[in-house]
Amino acid sequence: MKIVHRVSIKSTDAIKQELGDLGVSIGDGLATFEVDEAHPRWAQIQQFIERHRAVDVVSTKVTVKELAAAEWLVMQPTWHAGYPQPEDTYLATTYDLSDYCAQCGTGAVQRAPFRMRGEPKWGDNSLAAMLGRVFCCPWGLHRVRYWTTNRVYP
Repeated sequence: MKIVHRVSIKSTDAIKQELGDLGVSIGDGLATFEVDEAHPRWAQIQQFIERHRAVDVVSTKVTVKELAAAEWLVMQPTWHAGYPQPEDTYLATTYDLSDYCAQCGTGAVQRAPFRMRGEPKWGDNSLAAMLGRVFCCPWGLHRVRYWTTNRVYP
């Protein structure tokens, strides 16, 4: 498993030089680069990130072999599919709000299906998010069933 940092920072000549000295090449403007903790200069890059208060989004990347050996998998959507419709009234239309807490969002009980603006444009995506719910396209569900049943991953 690799721990990968996606770092964003406003590029200046000094920043470019400092990162270049650490083996990281960036462009102009808002620069974003990925580096994993196995990088030979990771300790210095980490200090750079902290010193410059750069945006640092951390993720993990696993190998196919690690996926196949895992007892549990977490699936994350890669895009947001919009909002339930009608956007302004879907909550009252879709949920029984008798025990709903507007402050924390708990207590609503779904009593009707909610509508999407249209069919999601899946493209190469298999998972989509909408208000904390995850949706899977039909072929994505087929892939997940195949992968988890046969322990074979692309």
